[in-house]
Amino acid sequence: MECVGSILSSDKYELEKPLLVLEDKQQLTNYHGKGIDFFFAINNLDTRILTLFTESNDRNYAGCILVYDFKSFLSDEKIKEAIIWHEIGHLTYPAGKGNELDILSEIKCDMLAVKKAGMSGLEKLLHNIVSAGEKMNNSILINAANKRLEFLNNTTGKS
Repeated sequence: MECVGSILSSDKYELEKPLLVLEDKQQLTNYHGKGIDFFFAINNLDTRILTLFTESNDRNYAGCILVYDFKSFLSDEKIKEAIIWHEIGHLTYPAGKGNELDILSEIKCDMLAVKKAGMSGLEKLLHNIVSAGEKMNNSILINAANKRLEFLNNTTGKS
């Protein structure tokens, strides 16, 4: 089995233990639903929005960020850092169980990402989530991303 990913420095990301970033298409496809990979491919959607934070099975790591496509994950430094810091936020602010969305937790993680990585990468990512929601006709996804964008814009003074 080929493993694609990296180990993030505990010093750089202010953690007690390093963090893993691993490409795992199968697990993310299972989590988000069969056919999501095909849907994203034919609609040319950003697979970085499929990212998921999970606990690591190895106690030497603080956790694991699962990405669908590692090369895509690395393709934009600002988005990459926004994703990393947002996912680190889930160490303190856990996401909902299963496919349940905890908007308050997501907003708190967004605020950490803005504080540590700036606004532009996260803003691009949230706009990509809105776009995916529109193509999937998923009003829950659209509304959640728009609430997060609205909160960020109100908090940072951007309109």
